[in-house]
Order: sequence, then C-alpha cells, then structure tokens
Amino acid sequence: MNDLLFSVIIIALIYYFFYHLPLEKKLNANQPLSISKAVQTETLPNPDEKLLESTIDELIKNIRHLNQSLK
Repeated sequence: MNDLLFSVIIIALIYYFFYHLPLEKKLNANQPLSISKAVQTETLPNPDEKLLESTIDELIKNIRHLNQSLK
C-alpha cells in the first residue's frame, strides 16, 4: 500500500513539473504585456482624512491619560 501511494505521488509530481508548469508558462508567454495600466503613487486627499486623524489623535490622547491614571 505504501509503495502504491509513493508511486502515485511521484507520478503526480512528475506530471506537475514536466507537463502542467511548462504549459502554463507557454500560455503566459503568449499573453501581451499590458503597458496601459497607469501607476499612481499619490492619491487625492480625502476630505474625511482630517476628521479621522483628529479622532485618532484624540483617542491616543485619551489612552495615554487612562494609562497615567492607572499608574
């Protein structure tokens, strides 16, 4: 039983590495590269961003105050 399982695993690995992967590489090589995708690193400022920052700052201040009161 162990020999059969070992043989099946070896056959599956051989199939995967020698047939499946090269076929995928050929399919990917045939696809043209898409150069038209724009890359933008800077985003427009979100109007809610200032509100979120102020809320986070307030929460951090409250957490520090609670930590001081616990000590």
